Amino acid sequence: MFVAAGGTGSGTKAKPTGSLADALAAVPSNKAVYICGTDTFSGTFALAGGRSVFGGLACDDWSYDQASRPKLRGIADAPTLTVSGAGSTKIEDVLIENPSAIAAGASSIGVIITTASVDIARSEITAGDGAAGIPGAVIAGAGGGGSTGNNGLPGCGSASSVVGGDVQTAACGPNTTTGGNGGLGTVAAGGDGSDGSSDPRVASPANNNGTGHVGATVCTFGGAGGSGGPALSATPAMGIGDVTEAGFSGVAGLPGGGSGLPGQGGGGGGGARGAVACINPAFAGPSGGGGGSGGCGGAPGNAGGAGGSSIAVVILNANVVLEAVAIVAGVGGDGGAGGDGQPGGFGGGPGSAGASGACGGGPGGPGGRGGSGGGGVGVGGHSVGIAFKGEAPSQTQVTATPQTGGGGGIGGDGNVAASGGNGLACKSLDFVTGASSCEI
Repeated sequence: MFVAAGGTGSGTKAKPTGSLADALAAVPSNKAVYICGTDTFSGTFALAGGRSVFGGLACDDWSYDQASRPKLRGIADAPTLTVSGAGSTKIEDVLIENPSAIAAGASSIGVIITTASVDIARSEITAGDGAAGIPGAVIAGAGGGGSTGNNGLPGCGSASSVVGGDVQTAACGPNTTTGGNGGLGTVAAGGDGSDGSSDPRVASPANNNGTGHVGATVCTFGGAGGSGGPALSATPAMGIGDVTEAGFSGVAGLPGGGSGLPGQGGGGGGGARGAVACINPAFAGPSGGGGGSGGCGGAPGNAGGAGGSSIAVVILNANVVLEAVAIVAGVGGDGGAGGDGQPGGFGGGPGSAGASGACGGGPGGPGGRGGSGGGGVGVGGHSVGIAFKGEAPSQTQVTATPQTGGGGGIGGDGNVAASGGNGLACKSLDFVTGASSCEI
Protein backbone atom coordinates (compact mmCIF):
# COMPACT_ATOMS: atom_id res chain seq x y z
CA MET A 1 0.00 0.00 0.00
CA PHE A 2 1.37 3.41 -1.01
CA VAL A 3 0.47 6.61 0.82
CA ALA A 4 1.02 10.23 -0.17
CA ALA A 5 -0.58 13.27 1.45
CA GLY A 6 -3.51 14.40 -0.67
CA GLY A 7 -3.62 11.15 -2.61
CA THR A 8 -7.03 9.98 -3.86
CA GLY A 9 -6.14 6.62 -5.35
CA SER A 10 -6.58 3.04 -4.22
CA GLY A 11 -3.11 2.70 -2.71
CA THR A 12 -1.00 1.56 -5.65
CA LYS A 13 2.34 3.14 -6.42
CA ALA A 14 0.82 4.91 -9.40
CA LYS A 15 -2.29 5.98 -7.46
CA PRO A 16 -1.42 6.32 -3.77
CA THR A 17 -4.06 6.82 -1.13
CA GLY A 18 -4.10 9.86 1.13
CA SER A 19 -5.39 7.90 4.16
CA LEU A 20 -2.67 6.32 6.24
CA ALA A 21 -5.19 4.77 8.63
CA ASP A 22 -6.98 3.03 5.76
CA ALA A 23 -3.69 1.77 4.30
CA LEU A 24 -2.63 0.31 7.66
CA ALA A 25 -5.96 -1.45 7.97
CA ALA A 26 -5.92 -2.81 4.42
CA VAL A 27 -2.31 -3.93 3.95
CA PRO A 28 -2.03 -7.75 3.82
CA SER A 29 0.15 -9.81 6.14
CA ASN A 30 3.85 -9.86 5.21
CA LYS A 31 3.36 -6.68 3.16
CA ALA A 32 4.22 -3.05 3.85
CA VAL A 33 2.84 0.48 3.80
CA TYR A 34 5.14 2.99 2.03
CA ILE A 35 4.78 6.70 2.87
CA CYS A 36 6.47 9.36 0.78
CA GLY A 37 7.37 12.92 1.68
CA THR A 38 7.53 14.82 4.96
CA ASP A 39 3.84 15.45 5.51
CA THR A 40 2.03 14.99 8.83
CA PHE A 41 -0.74 12.42 9.23
CA SER A 42 -2.96 13.06 12.26
CA GLY A 43 -5.06 10.57 14.17
CA THR A 44 -4.68 7.28 16.01
CA PHE A 45 -3.10 4.45 14.05
CA ALA A 46 -3.13 0.67 14.49
CA LEU A 47 -0.72 -1.75 12.83
CA ALA A 48 -1.24 -5.51 12.95
CA GLY A 49 1.80 -7.73 13.47
CA GLY A 50 3.48 -9.06 10.36
CA ARG A 51 3.02 -5.78 8.48
CA SER A 52 5.58 -2.98 8.10
CA VAL A 53 5.74 0.79 7.63
CA PHE A 54 8.48 2.55 5.65
CA GLY A 55 9.06 6.27 5.28
CA GLY A 56 12.14 7.91 3.79
CA LEU A 57 10.77 7.93 0.26
CA ALA A 58 10.65 10.63 -2.38
CA CYS A 59 7.18 11.23 -3.80
CA ASP A 60 8.28 11.64 -7.43
CA ASP A 61 9.80 8.21 -7.96
CA TRP A 62 9.51 6.40 -4.57
CA SER A 63 13.30 6.24 -4.27
CA TYR A 64 14.89 6.18 -0.82
CA ASP A 65 15.40 9.65 0.65
CA GLN A 66 16.40 9.66 4.32
CA ALA A 67 15.35 13.32 4.66
CA SER A 68 11.77 12.51 3.67
CA ARG A 69 10.44 11.25 6.97
CA PRO A 70 6.67 11.50 7.43
CA LYS A 71 5.16 12.32 10.82
CA LEU A 72 2.42 10.40 12.57
CA ARG A 73 0.88 12.86 15.02
CA GLY A 74 -1.65 11.46 17.45
CA ILE A 75 -4.55 13.05 19.24
CA ALA A 76 -4.62 13.91 22.93
CA ASP A 77 -5.28 11.19 25.51
CA ALA A 78 -4.73 8.23 23.15
CA PRO A 79 -1.52 6.57 21.93
CA THR A 80 -0.42 7.58 18.45
CA LEU A 81 0.44 4.09 17.21
CA THR A 82 -0.39 0.62 18.51
CA VAL A 83 1.27 -2.54 17.18
CA SER A 84 0.09 -6.01 18.17
CA GLY A 85 0.03 -9.56 16.89
CA ALA A 86 2.33 -12.25 15.57
CA GLY A 87 4.69 -11.86 12.63
CA SER A 88 7.73 -9.75 11.82
CA THR A 89 7.15 -5.98 11.70
CA LYS A 90 9.50 -3.18 10.64
CA ILE A 91 9.03 0.55 11.19
CA GLU A 92 11.65 2.71 9.50
CA ASP A 93 12.28 6.39 8.79
CA VAL A 94 9.20 7.82 10.47
CA LEU A 95 8.50 10.43 13.13
CA ILE A 96 5.93 9.46 15.76
CA GLU A 97 4.61 12.17 18.05
CA ASN A 98 1.92 12.34 20.71
CA PRO A 99 0.59 15.67 22.01
CA SER A 100 0.33 16.58 25.67
CA ALA A 101 -2.59 14.99 27.50
CA ILE A 102 -5.67 17.08 28.26
CA ALA A 103 -8.10 15.10 30.43
CA ALA A 104 -7.37 15.02 34.16
CA GLY A 105 -4.88 12.25 34.91
CA ALA A 106 -4.50 11.27 31.25
CA SER A 107 -1.14 10.21 29.78
CA SER A 108 0.74 10.98 26.58
CA ILE A 109 2.07 7.82 24.89
CA GLY A 110 3.79 7.58 21.51
CA VAL A 111 3.74 3.85 20.74
CA ILE A 112 2.33 0.74 22.46
CA ILE A 113 3.72 -2.59 21.23
CA THR A 114 2.00 -5.75 22.47
CA THR A 115 3.08 -9.38 21.90
CA ALA A 116 4.76 -8.58 18.60
CA SER A 117 8.19 -8.79 16.97
CA VAL A 118 9.12 -5.26 15.89
CA ASP A 119 12.26 -3.60 14.54
CA ILE A 120 12.30 0.22 14.59
CA ALA A 121 15.10 2.06 12.79
CA ARG A 122 16.09 5.64 11.95
CA SER A 123 13.03 7.10 13.63
CA GLU A 124 12.01 9.51 16.36
CA ILE A 125 9.34 8.86 18.99
CA THR A 126 8.18 11.74 21.17
CA ALA A 127 5.55 11.95 23.93
CA GLY A 128 4.01 15.15 25.28
CA ASP A 129 3.32 16.00 28.91
CA GLY A 130 1.07 14.01 31.19
CA ALA A 131 -1.96 15.81 32.64
CA ALA A 132 -2.35 16.66 36.31
CA GLY A 133 -4.57 14.43 38.41
CA ILE A 134 -7.96 15.65 39.49
CA PRO A 135 -8.14 17.13 43.02
CA GLY A 136 -10.26 15.41 45.62
CA ALA A 137 -13.84 16.61 45.32
CA VAL A 138 -14.95 19.23 47.82
CA ILE A 139 -17.53 18.02 50.35
CA ALA A 140 -20.20 20.66 50.82
CA GLY A 141 -21.67 21.63 54.17
CA ALA A 142 -20.73 20.13 57.51
CA GLY A 143 -21.47 17.11 59.65
CA GLY A 144 -24.92 16.72 61.13
CA GLY A 145 -25.88 19.21 63.81
CA GLY A 146 -26.77 18.23 67.34
CA SER A 147 -30.28 18.28 68.79
CA THR A 148 -31.48 20.93 71.23
CA GLY A 149 -31.80 19.75 74.80
CA ASN A 150 -35.23 19.02 76.29
CA ASN A 151 -36.71 21.60 78.60
CA GLY A 152 -37.28 21.03 82.28
CA LEU A 153 -40.77 21.02 83.85
CA PRO A 154 -42.31 23.89 85.79
CA GLY A 155 -42.91 22.13 89.13
CA CYS A 156 -44.66 23.83 92.07
CA GLY A 157 -47.71 21.63 91.54
CA SER A 158 -48.88 18.84 93.75
CA ALA A 159 -45.95 16.50 92.96
CA SER A 160 -43.13 15.90 95.38
CA SER A 161 -40.63 15.36 92.53
CA VAL A 162 -40.44 16.74 88.98
CA VAL A 163 -38.26 15.05 86.35
CA GLY A 164 -35.65 17.09 84.53
CA GLY A 165 -35.32 17.56 80.80
CA ASP A 166 -34.84 14.15 79.25
CA VAL A 167 -31.62 13.03 77.54
CA GLN A 168 -31.20 14.08 73.90
CA THR A 169 -29.30 11.59 71.77
CA ALA A 170 -28.02 11.97 68.21
CA ALA A 171 -26.76 9.07 66.10
CA CYS A 172 -23.60 9.75 64.10
CA GLY A 173 -23.06 6.57 62.13
CA PRO A 174 -21.76 3.95 64.57
CA ASN A 175 -21.28 6.58 67.30
CA THR A 176 -23.74 8.46 69.47
CA THR A 177 -23.63 11.70 71.44
CA THR A 178 -25.99 12.35 74.34
CA GLY A 179 -26.89 15.45 76.32
CA GLY A 180 -27.22 15.06 80.08
CA ASN A 181 -30.51 14.84 82.02
CA GLY A 182 -31.73 17.93 83.76
CA GLY A 183 -31.71 17.76 87.54
CA LEU A 184 -34.86 16.84 89.47
CA GLY A 185 -37.05 19.43 91.01
CA THR A 186 -37.71 18.30 94.61
CA VAL A 187 -39.18 19.65 97.84
CA ALA A 188 -36.05 19.92 99.95
CA ALA A 189 -33.20 20.09 97.41
CA GLY A 190 -32.77 20.42 93.67
CA GLY A 191 -31.18 17.47 91.94
CA ASP A 192 -27.95 17.58 89.96
CA GLY A 193 -27.98 17.24 86.20
CA SER A 194 -25.98 14.46 84.57
CA ASP A 195 -22.90 14.75 82.41
CA GLY A 196 -23.16 14.75 78.65
CA SER A 197 -21.50 11.81 76.99
CA SER A 198 -20.04 10.88 73.63
CA ASP A 199 -17.59 8.56 71.96
CA PRO A 200 -15.06 7.49 74.61
CA ARG A 201 -12.24 8.85 72.41
CA VAL A 202 -13.56 12.40 72.88
CA ALA A 203 -11.70 14.31 75.57
CA SER A 204 -14.85 15.18 77.53
CA PRO A 205 -14.59 17.94 80.14
CA ALA A 206 -14.92 16.51 83.64
CA ASN A 207 -18.26 17.04 85.34
CA ASN A 208 -20.05 19.25 82.84
CA ASN A 209 -23.30 18.68 84.68
CA GLY A 210 -25.04 21.44 86.60
CA THR A 211 -25.63 21.14 90.35
CA GLY A 212 -28.98 21.45 92.07
CA HIS A 213 -30.24 24.13 94.44
CA VAL A 214 -29.29 23.01 97.97
CA GLY A 215 -29.68 25.23 101.01
CA ALA A 216 -28.30 28.66 100.29
CA THR A 217 -26.38 27.39 97.24
CA VAL A 218 -28.22 28.10 94.03
CA CYS A 219 -28.24 25.75 91.07
CA THR A 220 -25.70 25.90 88.25
CA PHE A 221 -26.18 25.55 84.53
CA GLY A 222 -24.95 22.55 82.61
CA GLY A 223 -21.55 22.98 80.96
CA ALA A 224 -20.84 22.90 77.27
CA GLY A 225 -19.81 19.62 75.70
CA GLY A 226 -16.25 19.08 74.50
CA SER A 227 -15.37 19.14 70.81
CA GLY A 228 -15.10 15.91 68.90
CA GLY A 229 -11.60 15.05 67.70
CA PRO A 230 -10.62 14.96 64.01
CA ALA A 231 -10.28 11.63 62.24
CA LEU A 232 -6.99 10.34 60.99
CA SER A 233 -5.68 11.68 57.71
CA ALA A 234 -5.11 9.37 54.76
CA THR A 235 -1.90 7.42 54.46
CA PRO A 236 0.14 8.15 51.32
CA ALA A 237 -0.59 5.79 48.45
CA MET A 238 2.23 3.56 47.26
CA GLY A 239 3.29 1.93 43.98
CA ILE A 240 4.35 2.97 40.49
CA GLY A 241 1.11 2.21 38.68
CA ASP A 242 0.82 -0.08 35.67
CA VAL A 243 1.05 -0.15 31.88
CA THR A 244 -1.32 -2.25 29.76
CA GLU A 245 -2.68 -2.22 26.24
CA ALA A 246 -5.01 0.53 27.45
CA GLY A 247 -2.07 2.72 28.44
CA PHE A 248 -0.88 3.88 31.85
CA SER A 249 -2.89 3.75 35.07
CA GLY A 250 -1.50 5.63 38.05
CA VAL A 251 -2.06 5.19 41.76
CA ALA A 252 -4.60 7.57 43.24
CA GLY A 253 -4.45 8.88 46.77
CA LEU A 254 -6.58 7.43 49.53
CA PRO A 255 -9.61 9.02 51.20
CA GLY A 256 -9.31 10.35 54.72
CA GLY A 257 -9.22 7.89 57.58
CA GLY A 258 -12.86 8.21 58.58
CA SER A 259 -15.39 10.69 59.86
CA GLY A 260 -14.60 13.04 62.69
CA LEU A 261 -15.72 12.09 66.19
CA PRO A 262 -18.99 13.49 67.51
CA GLY A 263 -18.93 16.24 70.09
CA GLN A 264 -19.77 15.58 73.72
CA GLY A 265 -23.29 16.30 74.80
CA GLY A 266 -23.95 19.29 77.06
CA GLY A 267 -24.47 18.68 80.75
CA GLY A 268 -27.91 18.78 82.30
CA GLY A 269 -28.81 21.82 84.37
CA GLY A 270 -29.49 21.65 88.11
CA GLY A 271 -33.02 21.50 89.54
CA ALA A 272 -34.59 23.76 92.17
CA ARG A 273 -36.07 22.98 95.60
CA GLY A 274 -39.65 23.89 96.29
CA ALA A 275 -38.84 25.62 99.55
CA VAL A 276 -37.45 28.63 97.63
CA ALA A 277 -39.08 28.31 94.23
CA CYS A 278 -42.69 27.66 95.15
CA ILE A 279 -45.33 29.52 97.18
CA ASN A 280 -46.17 26.23 98.85
CA PRO A 281 -42.85 24.79 100.15
CA ALA A 282 -44.41 21.31 100.28
CA PHE A 283 -44.32 21.08 96.51
CA ALA A 284 -41.33 20.21 94.34
CA GLY A 285 -39.56 23.02 92.55
CA PRO A 286 -38.98 23.21 88.78
CA SER A 287 -36.49 20.87 87.18
CA GLY A 288 -33.34 21.60 85.17
CA GLY A 289 -33.08 21.64 81.40
CA GLY A 290 -31.38 18.84 79.50
CA GLY A 291 -28.12 19.28 77.66
CA GLY A 292 -28.00 19.45 73.88
CA SER A 293 -26.45 16.56 72.01
CA GLY A 294 -23.09 17.06 70.35
CA GLY A 295 -22.62 17.67 66.64
CA CYS A 296 -21.63 14.80 64.37
CA GLY A 297 -18.16 14.60 62.88
CA GLY A 298 -17.44 15.66 59.31
CA ALA A 299 -17.04 13.20 56.45
CA PRO A 300 -13.52 12.16 55.35
CA GLY A 301 -11.87 14.12 52.58
CA ASN A 302 -11.82 12.65 49.08
CA ALA A 303 -8.65 11.33 47.50
CA GLY A 304 -6.69 13.18 44.85
CA GLY A 305 -6.32 11.47 41.48
CA ALA A 306 -3.06 10.23 40.02
CA GLY A 307 -1.18 12.39 37.56
CA GLY A 308 -0.78 11.17 33.98
CA SER A 309 2.55 9.94 32.64
CA SER A 310 4.57 10.83 29.60
CA ILE A 311 5.87 7.60 28.01
CA ALA A 312 7.35 7.53 24.54
CA VAL A 313 7.37 3.73 24.03
CA VAL A 314 5.43 1.02 25.89
CA ILE A 315 6.53 -2.59 25.24
CA LEU A 316 4.37 -5.42 26.59
CA ASN A 317 5.79 -8.92 26.29
CA ALA A 318 7.16 -8.16 22.84
CA ASN A 319 10.48 -8.67 21.03
CA VAL A 320 11.64 -5.19 20.06
CA VAL A 321 14.85 -4.04 18.38
CA LEU A 322 15.65 -0.31 18.31
CA GLU A 323 18.38 1.03 16.04
CA ALA A 324 19.25 4.70 15.55
CA VAL A 325 16.09 5.85 17.33
CA ALA A 326 15.69 9.11 19.26
CA ILE A 327 13.18 8.81 22.11
CA VAL A 328 11.94 11.83 24.07
CA ALA A 329 9.44 11.90 26.94
CA GLY A 330 7.66 14.96 28.31
CA VAL A 331 6.93 16.02 31.87
CA GLY A 332 4.83 13.84 34.16
CA GLY A 333 1.58 15.29 35.47
CA ASP A 334 1.28 16.36 39.09
CA GLY A 335 -0.87 14.30 41.41
CA GLY A 336 -4.19 15.84 42.41
CA ALA A 337 -4.41 17.38 45.88
CA GLY A 338 -6.39 15.49 48.48
CA GLY A 339 -9.73 16.93 49.55
CA ASP A 340 -10.17 18.67 52.88
CA GLY A 341 -12.03 16.84 55.60
CA GLN A 342 -15.58 18.10 56.11
CA PRO A 343 -16.05 20.31 59.18
CA GLY A 344 -17.98 18.83 62.09
CA GLY A 345 -21.57 19.87 62.84
CA PHE A 346 -22.53 22.35 65.52
CA GLY A 347 -23.66 21.06 68.87
CA GLY A 348 -27.30 21.26 69.84
CA GLY A 349 -28.57 24.15 71.95
CA PRO A 350 -29.34 23.80 75.67
CA GLY A 351 -32.73 22.96 77.09
CA SER A 352 -34.34 25.60 79.26
CA ALA A 353 -35.08 25.30 82.95
CA GLY A 354 -38.66 24.47 83.86
CA ALA A 355 -39.07 27.83 85.59
CA SER A 356 -37.22 30.46 87.58
CA GLY A 357 -35.07 28.95 90.27
CA ALA A 358 -33.89 25.97 88.20
CA CYS A 359 -31.03 26.05 85.67
CA GLY A 360 -30.81 25.26 81.98
CA GLY A 361 -28.67 22.59 80.37
CA GLY A 362 -25.40 23.10 78.48
CA PRO A 363 -24.93 23.22 74.69
CA GLY A 364 -23.51 20.19 72.94
CA GLY A 365 -19.96 20.30 71.66
CA PRO A 366 -19.17 20.56 67.94
CA GLY A 367 -18.25 17.47 65.99
CA GLY A 368 -14.70 16.88 64.83
CA ARG A 369 -13.44 17.48 61.30
CA GLY A 370 -13.33 14.49 58.98
CA GLY A 371 -9.94 13.05 58.08
CA SER A 372 -8.16 14.83 55.23
CA GLY A 373 -7.87 13.01 51.92
CA GLY A 374 -4.54 11.82 50.56
CA GLY A 375 -2.91 13.47 47.59
CA GLY A 376 -2.71 11.68 44.26
CA VAL A 377 0.57 9.83 44.45
CA GLY A 378 3.14 11.44 42.16
CA VAL A 379 4.17 8.15 40.56
CA GLY A 380 1.06 8.71 38.49
CA GLY A 381 3.19 11.25 36.68
CA HIS A 382 6.27 9.48 35.32
CA SER A 383 8.49 10.75 32.54
CA VAL A 384 9.76 7.58 30.84
CA GLY A 385 11.45 6.95 27.52
CA ILE A 386 10.82 3.20 27.36
CA ALA A 387 8.38 1.40 29.67
CA PHE A 388 8.25 -2.37 29.38
CA LYS A 389 7.05 -5.67 30.76
CA GLY A 390 8.84 -8.83 29.81
CA GLU A 391 11.98 -8.71 27.68
CA ALA A 392 13.82 -5.40 27.51
CA PRO A 393 14.34 -4.07 23.98
CA SER A 394 17.64 -4.45 22.13
CA GLN A 395 19.17 -0.99 21.59
CA THR A 396 21.81 0.30 19.20
CA GLN A 397 22.52 4.03 18.84
CA VAL A 398 19.41 4.85 20.85
CA THR A 399 18.99 8.04 22.87
CA ALA A 400 16.22 8.15 25.48
CA THR A 401 15.63 11.52 27.09
CA PRO A 402 13.15 11.86 29.98
CA GLN A 403 12.18 15.18 31.53
CA THR A 404 10.88 15.33 35.13
CA GLY A 405 8.27 13.33 36.98
CA GLY A 406 5.16 15.01 38.32
CA GLY A 407 5.01 16.25 41.90
CA GLY A 408 2.98 14.38 44.47
CA GLY A 409 -0.43 15.79 45.32
CA ILE A 410 -0.60 17.60 48.66
CA GLY A 411 -2.77 15.99 51.31
CA GLY A 412 -6.06 17.61 52.21
CA ASP A 413 -6.12 20.44 54.76
CA GLY A 414 -2.50 21.12 53.79
CA ASN A 415 -1.39 17.89 55.50
CA VAL A 416 2.03 17.22 54.00
CA ALA A 417 2.20 13.82 55.72
CA ALA A 418 -0.68 12.60 53.54
CA SER A 419 0.91 13.81 50.30
CA GLY A 420 1.84 11.50 47.45
CA GLY A 421 5.38 10.88 46.27
CA ASN A 422 6.96 12.39 43.18
CA GLY A 423 6.89 10.66 39.81
CA LEU A 424 9.93 8.97 38.32
CA ALA A 425 12.13 10.19 35.48
CA CYS A 426 13.64 7.20 33.69
CA LYS A 427 15.27 6.42 30.37
CA SER A 428 13.71 2.99 30.80
CA LEU A 429 11.50 1.43 33.48
CA ASP A 430 10.56 -2.22 33.98
CA PHE A 431 7.02 -2.20 35.35
CA VAL A 432 7.41 -5.76 36.61
CA THR A 433 10.44 -5.24 38.84
CA GLY A 434 9.39 -1.73 39.85
CA ALA A 435 11.03 1.59 40.64
CA SER A 436 14.39 -0.01 41.42
CA SER A 437 14.81 -0.69 37.68
CA CYS A 438 14.57 2.98 36.73
CA GLU A 439 17.49 3.75 34.44
CA ILE A 440 18.45 7.39 34.74
